Amino acid sequence: MPIYEYKCNRCGEISEILLKRTNADVVCPRCDSSDLTKLISAPGAVMVKGASSSSADAAPVCPNRHRCGMDCPGGH
Repeated sequence: MPIYEYKCNRCGEISEILLKRTNADVVCPRCDSSDLTKLISAPGAVMVKGASSSSADAAPVCPNRHRCGMDCPGGH
């Protein structure tokens, strides 16, 4: 079951929505509008041959990145 990111054209909320089937009706979890735009998202993880998989090597990322647009280590 894929997770897609949508932006509500009514209230502006950006949400990650798990779809159980590809033709499912999608509604905004904030305002229940069905007027949503599917966003193009980067893959969650990419493995590069020979690259370290240690979490110590990864830069910390703001957990609200999709809402604030910033990559910040300690939050706001």
